[in-house]
Amino acid sequence: MLALHIRQLQHHSHFHGAATASVRKRVDAALAAALDNELEAAMLSAGIDSDEEICIRRIRMRSALSLRRSDRQLAADLSLGWVDELRRAIERVDQALDDKSSSDNDQ
Repeated sequence: MLALHIRQLQHHSHFHGAATASVRKRVDAALAAALDNELEAAMLSAGIDSDEEICIRRIRMRSALSLRRSDRQLAADLSLGWVDELRRAIERVDQALDDKSSSDNDQ
């Protein structure tokens, strides 16, 4: 079972146009759905090991959402973006550990 713990989440949205309040409401609802439902499923489908403990200090993600998509699709889009950034962060750590190991072996 995947246990996901987010200690702090900062979310900044920028909207343009006359329907800003309604758009903000939809995106906030999609964000809540992503956190409640979609993110864990996206992580599992991306192959992120559910038995592994991963600590990442910060993930920064930019996303452009198509408001033509359903609310569920918006939540899935946000989740997939986070999973992609999480995977990149894990790869950077793995690469740094590999580089350190190689350097230690050379000495």
